[in-house]
Amino acid sequence: MDFINKFFFGFIFLVLMFGLPILYEYWKFRKEIKETKENRTKIKFWKSFFEMFGLTKFTWKTLLWGFLLSLALIAINILFVSLSSLFSFNDLSNSTVNQIKNFAAMPIFFSIFLLLSAIAEEFFFRSFLTTYLGVWISTIFFAIMHFTYGSYFEIVGAFILGLVLALVWKKKKNFYIIAVAHFLQNLYAILFMILY
Repeated sequence: MDFINKFFFGFIFLVLMFGLPILYEYWKFRKEIKETKENRTKIKFWKSFFEMFGLTKFTWKTLLWGFLLSLALIAINILFVSLSSLFSFNDLSNSTVNQIKNFAAMPIFFSIFLLLSAIAEEFFFRSFLTTYLGVWISTIFFAIMHFTYGSYFEIVGAFILGLVLALVWKKKKNFYIIAVAHFLQNLYAILFMILY
């Protein structure tokens, strides 16, 4: 029952991370139409929306950049884990690792949730919040969201991941690079926890 509740609330949260930016941008678009009395169509809204959120620049090169960024994130992750072990900072409990292992035992749910959460988080925290609030504020919100894991280690790790992804977003303005990198980094980290 606990798994079903977590999955349900996780799904609702993912829907909100997609829905809130779309609703906000559409509200802004409608307000702009009324103020300027321009005759804009919904097609123009979606075109500007996709451009603003970096959803128009998909190429195979993008996947390569996302993969390379994920490798860089793993290198940063290994450095962070090594330093945290050296200074006895790692408070990741065995119960958290066991929950991840139980979740991973259902490969279809596991894969879909990993993919959707990476896409939703990048859409909301990087494409939306970083655009409006800047790199640091969006990264702090991203780290705080990981408080639910009950581990300071996770919060600091999420902050480092979020900061790197926000900086890449500011430079490249390409959603696909950061979404691919986030998905692969999560996948590597969880596979590492399961296998070791």
